[in-house]
Amino acid sequence: MRFLFLLKNQIVKTKQQTRAVLNPSQIKRLSTVLRLREGDNTFVRILPDGRLFNALIVCLGKSKGELVLFPDEVSTDIKRYFPSCKLSIGLSVIKKKNFELVIQKASELGVSTITPLTAQRSDSHILRSPAGFSKRFSDIAQEACMQSGRPVPIKIADFQAPLVFVEKAIQSGDEVIVLHEGDLDSKAISGKDFSNFVSSKNSTSSVSVLIGPEGGFTSEEIALFQKAGAKIKRLHGFILRAETAAIMIASIFSIS
Repeated sequence: MRFLFLLKNQIVKTKQQTRAVLNPSQIKRLSTVLRLREGDNTFVRILPDGRLFNALIVCLGKSKGELVLFPDEVSTDIKRYFPSCKLSIGLSVIKKKNFELVIQKASELGVSTITPLTAQRSDSHILRSPAGFSKRFSDIAQEACMQSGRPVPIKIADFQAPLVFVEKAIQSGDEVIVLHEGDLDSKAISGKDFSNFVSSKNSTSSVSVLIGPEGGFTSEEIALFQKAGAKIKRLHGFILRAETAAIMIASIFSIS
């Protein structure tokens, strides 16, 4: 199902009908991506709760677009779109295109939240202007959710220090796992083991997974995570790139 996300402040209600005024990116999506025209129907989801409505396109020009929403909400079970166990990923800042790839795939796989982490070895280019990248990351997340049919966008949290992320997650009752290459002679947790771990969790469980930058977390960072109560695990037999590890973890949670 293809649809648009609308914010509540885009909705204008009158006695006769409910209309929505579209922004330029929404106009472009309807006309260029979905190739719809005036008189066509489309679906819209109202944020933040993701309620689904059918809508009629009454105006679709280069700079102006309006919809009329039908009054009856389309009944959907939003829970079926997401894994039974909520997953939050704390991903150390890596190269921009790789971080954007993770956001896109994590959105499609049902990850709840992605938090950019300012680890000691994080990519310094992004850290020089995090505010601009936060907006870019949120736009990519919303586009990926509309493309995949996800009813509520993945949350892109503010940039955080890794230890702050760990401490907040533990305070919230999350199980916190730090992926770290560690000693290559030690036994790595397999995809099957991780899948069994996820399957053992109930629908109210939350897991936060930290993934380091290229070069991994430093030994000082790992010691602080352990002291705070996080579990340190090595994923797979080889050393994975940060984006590969993030997508692998999201996939395991999605199918478990």
